[in-house]
Amino acid sequence: MYTTTFRVQGCGPFPLDMLRYDCCYPVDENALRNSDRDDVGWGTTRRVIYLKCNHQYKQNSAPTVGRWQSFGWTAITSGQDKSDWLLGTRKR
Repeated sequence: MYTTTFRVQGCGPFPLDMLRYDCCYPVDENALRNSDRDDVGWGTTRRVIYLKCNHQYKQNSAPTVGRWQSFGWTAITSGQDKSDWLLGTRKR
């Protein structure tokens, strides 16, 4: 089994369907709390959410970057960003 960790960033409602589409889940269980709020400023505040995906094969481990972009969110993988967060694919 392979685990891919990546982050997404964006504003506005979080595209919950992408969790199903990319077979991923939030690293922090509270990350999506109130993800569809309409409070003033919530839709304009950029948020970063860390996600994990479990896959049987390494070639299926990348998030669908173009589909995230279609919802106004950016998926950042290890090849795009060198942050202090461990991003990438590893075998468990």
